[in-house]
This record gives sequence, C-alpha cells and structure tokens, in this order.
Amino acid sequence: MQQEPQGSYGSLPLQPGEEDPLNGKRAVLRPSGSEGADGEEAVSLSVWLASCSCKVLSVLLGLTALGLGVMMVLKLVLQTTPASDLYDYIIVGAGPAGSVMAAKLSADPSKRVLLLEAGGASQFELGGTDYLSAPLTAFDIPILWPSVSHMREYHWNVVDTTQRGEPNALVAKALGGEGGRGEGRGEPSALVAKALGGCGIHNAMLYVRAIKEDFDAWGVDGWTWEMALEHYKGATSVSAAAGAGIADEPCGCVARTERAPSQRLAMECYDTTAGGRIETQPPPPTPDWHGTAGPITNSPPLWVDEVAAFFIESCAYLGLPVVDDFNRPGAREGAGLYTFAIREGVRDSAARALLGPIISGKVPRPNLTILSKAEVSQILLEADTTAPPPPLDDIAPPLRRRPPPRPPPSASPTPTTAKRADGGRAIVVSGGALMTPRLLMASGIGDARALADAGVACVADVPGVGRNLQDHPGVGLMFTAGHTLLERYPSAYKLALELEKYKLNVMRALEIDFPPGVTMAGVIDAADQEGTPVWSSPFGLFASTGQTAGAFLCSGLSNTTVPDIQLTVFPQVTEPHIQVLNHTRPVNQESPAVLITIALLRPEGRKAVALDAEAPLSRPPRIVGDPALPVLTELDVARIAWAVGRVREIQRAPPLRDVTLRSVTPGLSDDMAPAALRAWVREHIYSNSHWCGTARMANGDADDPLAVVDERLRVRGVRHLRVADASVIPVIPNGNVHSTVVLMASRGAELLLEDAGGAHVAAGAPA
Repeated sequence: MQQEPQGSYGSLPLQPGEEDPLNGKRAVLRPSGSEGADGEEAVSLSVWLASCSCKVLSVLLGLTALGLGVMMVLKLVLQTTPASDLYDYIIVGAGPAGSVMAAKLSADPSKRVLLLEAGGASQFELGGTDYLSAPLTAFDIPILWPSVSHMREYHWNVVDTTQRGEPNALVAKALGGEGGRGEGRGEPSALVAKALGGCGIHNAMLYVRAIKEDFDAWGVDGWTWEMALEHYKGATSVSAAAGAGIADEPCGCVARTERAPSQRLAMECYDTTAGGRIETQPPPPTPDWHGTAGPITNSPPLWVDEVAAFFIESCAYLGLPVVDDFNRPGAREGAGLYTFAIREGVRDSAARALLGPIISGKVPRPNLTILSKAEVSQILLEADTTAPPPPLDDIAPPLRRRPPPRPPPSASPTPTTAKRADGGRAIVVSGGALMTPRLLMASGIGDARALADAGVACVADVPGVGRNLQDHPGVGLMFTAGHTLLERYPSAYKLALELEKYKLNVMRALEIDFPPGVTMAGVIDAADQEGTPVWSSPFGLFASTGQTAGAFLCSGLSNTTVPDIQLTVFPQVTEPHIQVLNHTRPVNQESPAVLITIALLRPEGRKAVALDAEAPLSRPPRIVGDPALPVLTELDVARIAWAVGRVREIQRAPPLRDVTLRSVTPGLSDDMAPAALRAWVREHIYSNSHWCGTARMANGDADDPLAVVDERLRVRGVRHLRVADASVIPVIPNGNVHSTVVLMASRGAELLLEDAGGAHVAAGAPA
C-alpha cells in the first residue's frame, strides 16, 4: 500500500520486511496505555504505535473503540513504506507548535517527518467532518469559540488542584456531573485542547505578540527582539478584507463601503482631540512590523461588537491612549481593537494555515506523515549502542510495577502487524506546557525524587521539568446591559440572516460550489437593512469572536514601565472560563450582562505540573502548587485589585456609564475596604489557560536549577531530544501567548535545521 502523493494523514501503511538496527542511542516513543522499559541514557528515535489490521494503522492508539486492552499495544510498532523505514524527525503533538515544526522540517523533500497527534480532526480543512453547517465545523466559525472550549471530547482531562472553594462545585456541575472532568475528584478543568491544531482550534483567536521587554527578561542567547520580529513577520500576513475602527459619531458604528487594498493594515488610526471623540483616519500602508507573505492571516475585526465603541471612548475620556495596533512596537499601553487570526471568515489556526493545504492535497508533501488519535505515553530512552535492538519479546520490565488492566470481556482480538519506524536526527516534543512535562516525566526525565514517588525510574535528573508553570490569572467584572445596548443586540431574524450571509460568503471565498438554486442575491441587503449597525464585512457577525475591544494598563505597582494588566470586553458573558466558574451562560442570564475581564500579565506566583500518582502513564497530569512559590503573591493580588478599581472607573465614565447599569459581579460598593477587595480577588481568580514555562529555556552554561532546555531547545542530559512549544518560554509574555508559541516553534525548527547542517528556511515560512 503506497502513500498518496500529498502525504499520509490519519493512517499509515504497513508492509512486511525486516527491522532496521538501532544505530546509536535512541529515544523511543510508546503509545498511550503501553508500558516502557527501565530507563537508560537516551538519544535517537523509534516510534511505537499499533495497527488495527495488517494493512492500516489504527487511528485510535488507545484502542478502546476496538475493545482491545493495553496489552495489545505493548509490542506493536509501525513502518512507512518498504523503500525507507526511517524518519529524520518525529514530532509529538500537532498543536500550533507541532504544526509549524512539521511544515518547516518537511520543506526539504529529502527529510522524512512523522507528526503524531493524540486528538482527532477538528477544522474541515484538517479533516474534520463533524459539520455544523457543511462544510464548516464548529471549530471553523469564529463566533462559536466559547462553545468549542467546552466540548469534552476535544480536551484533555487535566484538573487544577490549586483552585479551591465554592466555585469548584459550579465548575463540576457545569462540566457534567458532580466530579466534572476531574474523574470524580471535583476539581476544575484546565481546558486544554486535544485535537489536530491544539489550542489554536479553540482559543479566542486574538493575535497579541510579546514585546521587546519580554525577550530582555528572558536573557537567553539568540532570543532577541530582532530575532522575534523576524519570525513574527515571517509567520503571518496582514489581511485588510474590511475596514475597522470607531465612528466619528460617538458610539456609533459606521458602515465602511470601501475595501482596503490587499495586504494593507485596515485598523483605523484614532484621533481623540475632538472633544474626546474618536475620529477615523484612512488606514495606513502595512507598517514594517507586520508580515505580508506569511502563512497565518491576521486581520482587524471583521465585525465590531456593540460595546467596543463605548468602552474605548470611556477609556479616552479618562486620558488613556487610544491604540491603533496593540502590536506596534513600543505602543502597547492604551485601549483599542484587537487583531485576530481569521482568514476569509474562518479561524486561521496554525494547523489550518500550515497543514491544511497538505492534508487537502493542494500542496504535495509525500515526506510528511500526519497521524491523528496517536497518543504517546512514553519516550523510551535506550543506551548508546550500535548493536541490533533486542527482540520485541525481550524488552526490559516496565517502569510501573503493577500489571496493566485486562481487556474488557467483550473484546475480540484483531489481527496486528508490528514494524519499527526509526528516526535518525531528533524527536521534538510539542505537547504544550501541560502535556510536554507529563511526557518527559513519564519517560524518566524530571526531578528524581518526584519520579520515585510516582514509581517512575529516573533516567535524567532534570528538576525543572513541570516547575515554573505560569498563566495570566484573572477575574471578571459584570455589568447589566442598559436599554441602549439591548436595542443594538441582533434579533433572532438578524442572526438568521447573518448566518446565511456568513455561510454563503465563506463558500464563495473558499471556492466551494453553492447548492443548486442558491445565490447571494438579496442576502446581504436583507441583513444590512435590519437596522443593527454593523461593519460592512461580507462575512458579518459569525466571522467575529463576539468581542473586539480591550486595553493594556500600567498599575504602577510593578517594577516595570510596560503594561501589567490586560482588559478584554465582552458584550455578553461568553468567556469560557468565566462561564464555567460562575455556571453562567448567556441563555441563563436574567438580564444580559457586559463582561470585562482582567488578566495579570506578569504574575509572581507559580504553579507546577505533576504526574497522576495513581496512573502516571495513562492519566493526564495534574496542576499543583509550586513547592517554592505561592499561586498568587500579595503583589499579584494588589495589582488585580487595582485593576478592579480601574475598570469601575472606566464603567462610570461617559459614555459607557450611559449604557450599563448596576454591577453584577463583584457588586462592590465604592467604599469597600481594600482588605475585602483583596479577599474577593483571591476567591474569584480564574485561569486563562495561557500556560507556559514548564520546560524552561536558559543558556546552556547558565547555573539555573530549573532550566530544562538550552538556548537551542535541547533537553539537558538527553541527546537528540528537543522541546519546542509554550513550555520552554522562561517568563510569560505580555499578552496572549499563542503568537509566541508559533515563534518558539519557528525558531526551533530553524535551530534544528542549522544543527543538522540543512538548508536555511526563512523565518516563519513553511517553505
């Protein structure tokens, strides 16, 4: 069975043949549910997976759908074609980082690359078939991002044990059952994506870069702002499919009839000198800090929500700068509209942009194999030897001493074929800041004492694995929407027309044939005549995330001159973490509420990732408190409390005060004691799932006990093993982390190619 020209996706052909010897030290990957050998030193790679027949590899390595027990996968491996059983690179995790790594490393047709993803297909261009409105899945439609954040089948069952108190009961109930996703343990879930595309298929699509001061704080050789800007630009291109900005009439939305030229920055410039009102200016040419030819599209809002103008004008009234582009170097502080990873009305995840053309066959890439539902539980670290590998029956005893569970009584054996796929250069772990340390620790790489407590033999004592977990902790403030806002919210009739307009325009943009007899005639006109002010994007409301405005503030309490607080404004309570924490969905609210979230950008507090003590090789990890630092320091709480007061000032300033009513949450009086406010912050803090830092990067010669990888992303003490994802970020960036995750992988692929003596690939480009 031969590979298709565009590369193999979803399954791999199996052919009879002899196994290749292990040349040198090897790091071997085992599938989920299998057990590994006692650790030796590591180095190269072989992947252990399972097939459901002698012809096609199973797309569900847990094999639960087939009724097979874990013993069935213990000794099953795969190969590709008879011509070559070798992979040059094996990447674990097909989130944003893994997608970038796979695309860049496979750009050289002479290099064979295997990309493994534990989750299934998501967006339609990534093979998703769970159509909400054919051909689109829920992951494609931007407005549905809060809903997909709650789809349990697309998430890891990771629980956060650091969040205590009454809100956790609401979390469990909202997620189904008293125990929620915590397997009866009652802890809140971390909302970690498990699907092709990773967090890029369920996040809010905000495109916010790190700033120069972030890279200065890292202090890692080669990781400079100049390097970062090159990769940011190389990975993205700015779309100006529709104008966006704030109207010259206070709090109105002006329909833009003109279309900005291709590859122009359509974000408006704002002038607040005219009586505090925000006036539009012509969009400038694409500035030199934005890319124009990268694979991932960034666009201004294709639709501006009903609250954005009021919020920005109130910020301007209080003297805050109005920012035309949050990614403009040196100009982060202030209020404005966000930029989004949306292309032609569809979520433009890194996986869609880079892997979509390969999976669909538009870009032939026969040397790249992508396998979904392929969960890897261990990297087996083998000694340096040129001798042939031992027979499969002679593999050393497993790390865990308890026997694996028996298959269900109803299970029936399925014919299997075992072959080995070797790789000659490197394994790259790109599982994210929670799953990457879990895989490393399950493989014997981590703190020796913690591994011993979990019953895992230590191969490489790297104490920093799983430590230094960072996030942007936040709280949410809710205010009842007034009559003026309620009049602006779209009616059911408007929503129906918006959906039809959106679907037909997406089909046209993606060159998908309309159903027989369906045309665009009258659809846009009918939608725009309904009366709700909207921007003149052809895609409309459904091409937006539902929220478009925000602000970056300086509390004055940090030892820095850059913003330490981020605000995001939601016209309704749709932020998924707030929904879970408060058991609040828009349909359950007595009166629609405006939500303003507060995120702390540079927290001092830390958490950690730990193996599940009961089943370290089969269960997802747990988020625990860091042994050296609190989850929140007093300074963290003080800065968030300051931001609560600042948001209340913005809400009381015109014109936002005229369209919002009472405070729903927290409902604090103006004279509330500071101690009571700080207590409220501690009680209502939530995670933003901007996880990073658990495989911390530092210079190779640095005396950093928590460092896990060096400046070239090589794991300390283990050869031919690298990490490239959010876990290597030493200090959390100033704002949403997704763009910087793409940067880490782009630079990581470049370093890997340099070390291998391969051809240089332009920064960010998929080649």
